[in-house]
Amino acid sequence: MTTAAIVLAAMHAFPICWPERADPRKVEQYETIARAISDEARDSDEAAALIAIGYSESAFSLRVQSGELKGKASGLWQLEGRGKFVGLGLDDTTRSAHAALQAWRHSWQCGHSLADRFTAYAAAPCGSTWPTLAKRVERFRFARYTIYRLEQA
Repeated sequence: MTTAAIVLAAMHAFPICWPERADPRKVEQYETIARAISDEARDSDEAAALIAIGYSESAFSLRVQSGELKGKASGLWQLEGRGKFVGLGLDDTTRSAHAALQAWRHSWQCGHSLADRFTAYAAAPCGSTWPTLAKRVERFRFARYTIYRLEQA
């Protein structure tokens, strides 16, 4: 299991959502997300997946997590079920992380490569190339590498 401190450090390897970078709630929000990820992820690959998906889908925005910004899906990991996966508290964030991991764990219908799994998670047509696919794979690899390096330290 990857610790919350390691997840938090890996999250900080990515830029903070630009409009929120000076928001005093950001520290607590990131700590809450890191704890939820570390509580739910079975291993560093799952933690890296949640970091990559969360950053790609919402940039870990407070406004998205709280439900202030609304779209077809909701929460940090943009899950279907509007409003069901929002909230800034640990319980709400953990429930959302759990649901995102359940979707990730079952995202094999397009194949076994990272690109296939991200495509399935996004509900994009199998075999399609879509604008942020390569970036998601890159973010996953970077997060996994960062977690690995921190766990070895």
